[in-house]
Amino acid sequence: MQRSITSKPDQASSRRGFTIVELLIVIVVIGILAAITIVAYNGIQTRARDVKRTDDAAKIMGALEAYKVINGKYPDTNPTQPPRGQPTARSSCAPTRSSG
Repeated sequence: MQRSITSKPDQASSRRGFTIVELLIVIVVIGILAAITIVAYNGIQTRARDVKRTDDAAKIMGALEAYKVINGKYPDTNPTQPPRGQPTARSSCAPTRSSG
C-alpha cells in the first residue's frame, strides 16, 4: 500500500487560519505604527503653525514699513478712536470738566 504526500487532507485543512498569537502580534505592530504616525503628524502641525505665524509677522512688518514710506509715519495705534471733540458711548457717561 502506497501513500502519497497529498493523501493527508486532515493536516492541510486544519491549518487554515491564523493563531491568536499571530493576530495579536499584527495588532500590536499596527498600534505602534499608528502611534508613531500620530506623534509625527502632531509635530508637523506644530511646525507648520509656527512657520505661518512667522510669515504673518513678516507680512505685517512689511506692510507697516510700506505705510511708513508712503505716509512718512507709522499708522496710529488706535485707529478706531473717533476724532477729538466727538463723544463716544463711554465718554458720554463720564464726568466732564468745564473749561471756564
